[in-house]
This record gives sequence, structure tokens and C-alpha cells, in this order.
Amino acid sequence: MFAHCRGPLWGRDDFSRCFEQDYLQTLFPLIVCGVSVAYLLVQLYFAATASKYYHAYSVLEDPGNVWSYRSRHYDGDEADSEADDELERNEDLALQAVNTVSTMAVDKPRGELTVVILEELAVLAQLGLHVTVLLTNVWGKHGKLAAIANVAVWAYIATLASLRLLLSSTSRFSFPHLWYHTAFIYGFQWVFSVLLFRSAIIHPRSPLHQKLMIGDFALVSLLFLISLCSRKGNKAVELEYEGDIAPAREPVASVFSLATFSWVDPIVWTGYKKTYELTDVWNLPSKDKAAAVIANYRQVKKTSGLAYHLLKHFKRGLLIQAGWAAISGFLTFAPTLLLKVILEYVEKPDLTPANAAWFYVILLFVSGSLSALADGQALWLGRKICIRLRAVIIGEIYAKALKRRAAATTEKTLGEEKKKQEQDEEPKGLKRMFTFGKNKKKANGAAKEEDATKPVSDAQVTTGAIINLMAVDAFKVSEICAYLHFLWRTLQSKSLWLSSYFTASWATARLLVSA
Repeated sequence: MFAHCRGPLWGRDDFSRCFEQDYLQTLFPLIVCGVSVAYLLVQLYFAATASKYYHAYSVLEDPGNVWSYRSRHYDGDEADSEADDELERNEDLALQAVNTVSTMAVDKPRGELTVVILEELAVLAQLGLHVTVLLTNVWGKHGKLAAIANVAVWAYIATLASLRLLLSSTSRFSFPHLWYHTAFIYGFQWVFSVLLFRSAIIHPRSPLHQKLMIGDFALVSLLFLISLCSRKGNKAVELEYEGDIAPAREPVASVFSLATFSWVDPIVWTGYKKTYELTDVWNLPSKDKAAAVIANYRQVKKTSGLAYHLLKHFKRGLLIQAGWAAISGFLTFAPTLLLKVILEYVEKPDLTPANAAWFYVILLFVSGSLSALADGQALWLGRKICIRLRAVIIGEIYAKALKRRAAATTEKTLGEEKKKQEQDEEPKGLKRMFTFGKNKKKANGAAKEEDATKPVSDAQVTTGAIINLMAVDAFKVSEICAYLHFLWRTLQSKSLWLSSYFTASWATARLLVSA
């Protein structure tokens, strides 16, 4: 039966042939391509329906200029609409960007078309190699299904690479994020190929099988290396030159540089050699500037509370951060298990072959590197979300403060004193009916008396409360997202520990009962 191996998946020093053919060569590659197809369909759906969304709050007038945004009429409650109208009438109170000399320049990657052509040739060579495997039946009669699956997988990859090659030289048509699909598939195919390459070196079935597996590993390694050394998307990006400040380096960094943070090495060496000056610090990317972050946030219509709205706006970044935290949590247990088998080899070398021991040592290094990579990426994403969240909160508080009337009040928490006075003075029942007109006159007179006798120092309380919200509360709320991945990792580690504990307890109980 397919994907139903009778024996153990791991033998004395290698995976079983059933696991290699049914899982590494058939099931896992088809699952990866299926995920790519599903995500591609989702991208096409959202691209087709993107023009139907109505951005109710604000809109960028010029997509190339992050400061060119204007407010629209907000279809919320009546109070917010009146406040927006009042803010539009008082245009002098609106936030304005500092007029600086900045120019936008398009930076194209080196060999943009040449890299795609080389990638296309390697993919076609890989497709021809697997067609040869299918025709020669080098994997045996039980490996025919695996050969057909590999031909289908590489035919799909060749289709994606051909579309990238055809659409790379034209701006009239565009296919959404095809580079991410091919890079995603190359990474998984390289992992599968490494395991199959090791098996072909240790236990070759035939000289032809060994040569074909070596060629497969070389081509997949070439494709994976191309994706690692290319910038994300392998496309041209716009860089902003603002005065003497150098443009941002993150948009032009390669995938390997982003993973290892080597793109920040020049600025670190600059700080090591001399004292930092303003011209030594790079500019921020356009999408990370406060005006662009607030403008993107205001383009989404508010339909819920602030907390839920912020979670909805930053959900993509939080989910990616949770994914990196999950990878780090799983890899936490890998060094312990690998050290166990390495110590078993040291204690009894005759039970484990030397090549398997070296394989465990290499996996120990790889698991530690991947765990550090996952932790670094989770922390980096958390810090970016933290800065953007702080910009959004401060911008919204400041915009709300501009909409408030310049009246002195004694409230320390915005809105609490007014609500308390209304609850204390509001009559109930029949008394409310008979005192309708009197209460209105009395309230107007009391307000005039309060304004006449109020000390001047009380006028600063509202300003202090607003500054406290922007300086302290916004900082505390935003810092939660910076280290949220530790919570994900802790919960995952606890759940894995409990599951392993109950599994071990259940196995021990079964052994005691059987004994």
C-alpha cells in the first residue's frame, strides 16, 4: 500500500526504501506543490477582488509619495463624523511632513534577466533528468509512482519559472509573487534531495542510480543557491535619497543576508571605526515611516474596538512571528534527542555505524543554527511590529487630541469625569419628566460658574493625560508585540512536554500491566 511502510522508517544507518519512495520522493513534494497551488489561487482571488474594497478613512493620492495622503469621510458614528468635519475645516491643525529634498531612484538587481534564464535552464535540466529516471525505470518497479510524481512536480516548477521569464520583461502584465513560490519549493526540494543524496552515496542501488541522484542534488543545490543569493522577488525596488542620508539597505538585501542579518554589517563596522553621525545612518524604507504606517492603518475601515482592530491590522506579521516561534519551539528538543543517540554511539560504537554518528553530529549543528535563525527572525519581526504599533497609537491619539475642543477640564482620564457627572445629576423616573426644562437651564448656569471659578493649573491636566497616553501607555502596549514570540514558544514547549510526559506515563503503565 502507498505511504504504508510495514517496517521501521529508520534502519541501522539510513531511512527505509519505502519511506524514501513514498514520502521523500512522492508525498512530501506533492504536498509542497499543493500548498503552492492553493496559495497561488488565493493570491489570484485577492488580486481580482482588490479593486472592490472601499478605503473609507484615508487614501494615498500618490502611491510613490508616502506623505500624500488625505482624509476621507468616515462612515462611523455621528460624533466621529462631526469631529472629522471639524478637523477638515481646521486644516492648520493637520500634521504636515517636513519639507526635505528627496529623490526616488529605481534600483534593479544585478543580472535580473540572466538569473531567471539560468534558473529556467536548470529547471528544464532537472525535468529532463526525472523524465530519464521514468523511462529507464532506474528506481525499480516500486519506484515508478515516485518517478511520475517527480516529473509532475518539476513540470509545475518549470511552468512557474517560464511565467517568470515571460513576465519579467514587461510591466503591462504581472503575476503575483511567483518568485516566492519557486524559492519555497526549491528549499523543500533541497532538503529532500540531501537525504536522498546521502542514501545514494551510502547504499547505491546501481551506478546509474547514483549518478542520477548526484546530478539531481547538484541541480537542486544550484537552484536553491540562486534563490538564497537573490533579493526577495528578484525585482527592482524604489530607493529614497533624502539629502546626505543613504537609502535603506534592507529592500536590496539578499535572502541569505536577511536571514543572517549580514546586511547591517557595514553600519556596524562604521560605528566600530568612528563615532556615528547622521549621514552614517541609513534612511528608513518608505513603508516603515510613520506617515506611511498611519496612512495604511487608516485605509482599513474601523468596525470594532481598537484592540481587535489593531490585531486585525497586524495579524499577518503576528502569524509569521508565531510560525517562527513554533519552529524554534520544535527545535528546542532536537539537541537533547541528538545528544542521546551520540552518547549511545560513544558508549557502544558497534551498534551504530560511523556514518550515522556523523549524520547525527551534522544534524546537531543544523538544528542549533535553525533555532538561532528562528529566534532572530521572530525577535526582528516583533520589533518591527512594535515600532509600527507605537506609531499608529501615537498618531491616533494625537489626531483625536486635535479633534477635541480646547476646553479646560479637571479630568485625569479622558471622558471619566463627564460620564460620572452625568450619572450623578441625571434624574430618574417621573422626576425626569417634570424637571426636563429646569435641568437644562441649571446645567448651563453651573457650567458658567465652573468656568469662572476654575484655576488656571487645571487646564494642563488634559494635556498631561494625552502626553501620558502617548509617552507611557503607547510604549507599554507596543512592547508586548516585541516579545510575544516568547509566549508562543513557552506555550508550545509546555504542551510538548506535557504530551511527552503523558505518553511516557501511559507506556510505563502498559508495561507494568503486561508484566
